[in-house]
Amino acid sequence: QDVCVQNLGRTDYSMIAERYNTVFVEGVPKFHPDLGTEFQRFVTFTETLYGKKVVLYLQSEVHTDLLFEDERLQTEIMDLNEAWAFRRCSSRLAEMRSPKYRHMVWLLRNHMLQESATHL
Repeated sequence: QDVCVQNLGRTDYSMIAERYNTVFVEGVPKFHPDLGTEFQRFVTFTETLYGKKVVLYLQSEVHTDLLFEDERLQTEIMDLNEAWAFRRCSSRLAEMRSPKYRHMVWLLRNHMLQESATHL
């Protein structure tokens, strides 16, 4: 199931994030400014997982540092909102790769489990 090509939105991604603490995605392309909807969905997906503290593993044709590398990002071809989305998503992906983020996810997920167990 392709999370960026299908007509999915924030609610769908939230349901995934609430159900799973780790998500694996394969076949992530190198993004460029004219990908449009697929790129917007990928940004929404990434931001949702980041906000809900989910560990994300990506299998891509390029390293995640290069997912958003494009010479057109340095020009004024892109809309300002798209340029910020590129930078924000790239930054979030970098943070999600860090051991600190994964440790924080583990702590928060365990805390949430304990909280829900006390309310049974």
